[in-house]
Amino acid sequence: MKCIKMKIIKQTELSNKTVLQPTTELDAVIKGEGDTNYACANCGKVLIEAVNKGQVKNIVIKCPVCGEYNLP
Repeated sequence: MKCIKMKIIKQTELSNKTVLQPTTELDAVIKGEGDTNYACANCGKVLIEAVNKGQVKNIVIKCPVCGEYNLP
């Protein structure tokens, strides 16, 4: 499984973006059946699991471990 490090964005850059957050530190926000994981650029927590590269766009995920906002 490939793992891509996401890009951290600042809270001030969140306007007009959908923000998702896992309900627990154990869960990924999105789970699929592809070959790529996307991880938090700060702490490495997998936030998007098993999707195809480029499949997830235009969303921001707030990491439940470190609190950073990540863009795939």
